[in-house]
Amino acid sequence: NILDEFVWEYNRLYGNCFKFNTGLNENGENIDIKKASISGDLNGFSIDIFLGISPSNNLTRQLFFEQKTIGARVLIYNQSFINSFNEGFDIKSGVCTNVAITRTFNKNLPHPYSRCRDTSTFSSPLFDKVKKLNYTYRYRLCRDIFLQELTVNRCKCYDLDLPNDLVKVKPCLNETEFKCVQKAYQYFLSEIGLA
Repeated sequence: NILDEFVWEYNRLYGNCFKFNTGLNENGENIDIKKASISGDLNGFSIDIFLGISPSNNLTRQLFFEQKTIGARVLIYNQSFINSFNEGFDIKSGVCTNVAITRTFNKNLPHPYSRCRDTSTFSSPLFDKVKKLNYTYRYRLCRDIFLQELTVNRCKCYDLDLPNDLVKVKPCLNETEFKCVQKAYQYFLSEIGLA
């Protein structure tokens, strides 16, 4: 059943989110990853999404006309990456949207050919956490794990928008905690400067 291949996740900013083609079904069991070897409209992944939005609803009209926020957020990423909603794009409700993608892998040579290090021998607390999560190393993931640790240390809760697989505290859910998260982020940008 194709519906079993959609994995539900809740996001504080976007609400109900569904992942497809992760290599896992909704029960966390391994399944085959879908592949397309021929390009074109008739050969790729196609989906119709019902967002449950009615144009006659007053709230829907208010959101659309005042904020232009009616639609869905789409993220396309490699299964070995952790998703980031900042890297997605928005599609408008009620229209057809076509997206063409190409899969590309980049590999940097280690020192002395670049500033990169050989990951088979490199170790640091943050890099080891990335490896423990079993995701491909990316600077953004390392930075987000660092920011999550900063948030946990300062706020005693974790930011729902950052990787939280390794934290053992509760999520930040109330206004005081959200303000603390914002202050931790501002500190991160101004004092540490890793943005």
